[in-house]
Amino acid sequence: MEEEISIILKEYGLSDKEIKVFLFMVENNSTTAYQIANGTKIYKSTCYDVLERLITKGFVSKSVEKNKMIYSTRDITEILGVVKSKEELLTSLIPKIKTLESKEQTFVKHVDSESAFLGIDSKISELAKKKELTFVYMMGNNPKITTKSSTILIQRLINELSRANIKNVVKCRGLWDPQFRKNDFMRKFSVLGDNRFIDLPSDATTIIFDGYVVFFFIEDRPNTIEIKNRKVSQEMKAYFENIWAMAKK
Repeated sequence: MEEEISIILKEYGLSDKEIKVFLFMVENNSTTAYQIANGTKIYKSTCYDVLERLITKGFVSKSVEKNKMIYSTRDITEILGVVKSKEELLTSLIPKIKTLESKEQTFVKHVDSESAFLGIDSKISELAKKKELTFVYMMGNNPKITTKSSTILIQRLINELSRANIKNVVKCRGLWDPQFRKNDFMRKFSVLGDNRFIDLPSDATTIIFDGYVVFFFIEDRPNTIEIKNRKVSQEMKAYFENIWAMAKK
């Protein structure tokens, strides 16, 4: 019987020492920490810690009698009441936790490797699948970088937007250096949206979409700097649209 009780208490979350102290107390009713330490062969200082944990978990109570601290086990129905009360408290936390979880994380990630360009297309495609993608803006002035980093992305995006039936909902725009005019990449991007041309001073390719801004560039190896922040994304979107108004078709 005692072994079965121990298994259940361990399953509930009590440690071996907590179980040992609790069962000793059940058999010996109210007692002192000194008596519990002697009976269980647990150091007195450790015994105090165990008793405090059992009090916190609702299995034990304490009181003062004749200037002595007396520890007693709670009736099993009282223990169940404490458990139920804590369960209700945790249940009340669910909507609050969900609210915290819904707050978007902010991060900046730098990847410096041959695989630096991988993964961004997956993020955009996933947003498209969930119908949470509203815009994709791209800027580039280096055909080599843009073609290498973006051809797969564009094809996947075309596929996902078609599958999700939201191709006309997502605003896709590309701002390019004039040297792109005869580049085959323009034909691919035109399937998604509109292109305009303007002299761009940057060697990086930039992609702006819902909640993200990503910069592609090559030093010794391909690099990406990925920023996840809705405010930054919206600011960069506004910056893009100002340039878009000045660019030529």
